[in-house]
Amino acid sequence: MKTGELKETKAGWLNRCLWYCAGVNHRLLQLCPTDFAKYAGMGGTILATAILASLSGGYALYTVFKSEFAAVGFGLFWGFVIFNLDRFIVSTMYSDGKATISKQELIGALPRLIIAVFLGVIISNPLELRIFEREITYEIEQIKNEKASDTRLTTLKNELEALKLDREGYDNSKTELRRSSTADYNTSIGDKINEINREIERMRTSISTYENQLSAVNRTIQNTISSGEETPQNLLAQRQGIIQQRNSANNQLSGFIAEKQRLEGEVRGNMNSELKTLDDRIANIDQLIKLKEQEIETYQTEIHAIADNYDGYMARMEAFSNLRDHNMSVNIAAWFITMLFIIIEIAPTLFKLMIPAGPYDDMLIAEKHRIKTLSGKMISDINNEVDTAIKISTANNQKKIEAEILSNEKLLREIANVQVEIMSTAIAKWREQELAKAENNPEEYIHTTT
Repeated sequence: MKTGELKETKAGWLNRCLWYCAGVNHRLLQLCPTDFAKYAGMGGTILATAILASLSGGYALYTVFKSEFAAVGFGLFWGFVIFNLDRFIVSTMYSDGKATISKQELIGALPRLIIAVFLGVIISNPLELRIFEREITYEIEQIKNEKASDTRLTTLKNELEALKLDREGYDNSKTELRRSSTADYNTSIGDKINEINREIERMRTSISTYENQLSAVNRTIQNTISSGEETPQNLLAQRQGIIQQRNSANNQLSGFIAEKQRLEGEVRGNMNSELKTLDDRIANIDQLIKLKEQEIETYQTEIHAIADNYDGYMARMEAFSNLRDHNMSVNIAAWFITMLFIIIEIAPTLFKLMIPAGPYDDMLIAEKHRIKTLSGKMISDINNEVDTAIKISTANNQKKIEAEILSNEKLLREIANVQVEIMSTAIAKWREQELAKAENNPEEYIHTTT
């Protein structure tokens, strides 16, 4: 039956859109209304896969760049790539038109099935991350905490605690040194110091007494001088004696104070020397503690920055992998989702192999055969035209060659005639010259020729 004898059935815009997705010939399919639903369903599956791929790719890129504009752009691009691949795979599939899948069909479809499975896994992964987003977010926080409690950080904190313990030990050593020095002070020279303190107190009392006596004598002398009388020598001698006693008491007091300071200095000197050594060590440890605290702060800033930025696509992949390893229900659900997308992706290919051939397939085969026959005829016509042109060209060339040969033969004959004429003229001239020689001197001519 010729195509022109069939009645064309108009289809709606949705059917035409789905047919385009399936990669069919609209003109032929509109002549086969019984195949409308089959190819619309196939195109719908391809379109749905492309939409899921767009969502998957857009979400994956958003987790990387956190840009909605870039995510939408890449999602549309990724969906177009998957759509074009699926459409190409389905439209170029070979099918024998039977409901069963033959070995030849399976071998021919195997590369396409492998590609479809691979695409299904790629599309399903970002959507799985979105489906389990809450669980993945919690797992990421756990991983961040693990990264924040890094082994090196623990080592640094232990080193800092060790330094603080050393410093505390030196502080305790200072306290113990002061206590032991005080005990040594009280036991070894305490009695001497107490005796010297008593002597100092006695000297100060004596000096105070001498000061009072000297003041009384000075008042008496002053009153005597005020009354106009002459100062008695005994008062002057008495004042001088008191002054000498006071000076002697002061000298003794200075001696006792110096002795006390010397004794105390011996004990405090040793203690201060040891305290200075401890203070130097404490200052050194304080510097080490400060440096260690700065190192810990810097390292904490680094790992916190790493942990804060640990929210990309690979981080979610790692968290999701941990979830699947430690949670069997999540692992099973993830496998089911992956298998679902693989089935959706390979469904058009399997349908193309399993669905029996319909009127559209027969017409498509006829159309391919018609186009192939027309193409063969066109090739044959072109070959005939080329052969004719070659023959004409060959004949023309042969004629040109024959004309050239005739022309060359005529020219050769003319050249030969001219050469004969030239030779005849030359022979006639030579004959005349020889006759003249023979007539003028026959004997010499005969002798020369012989």
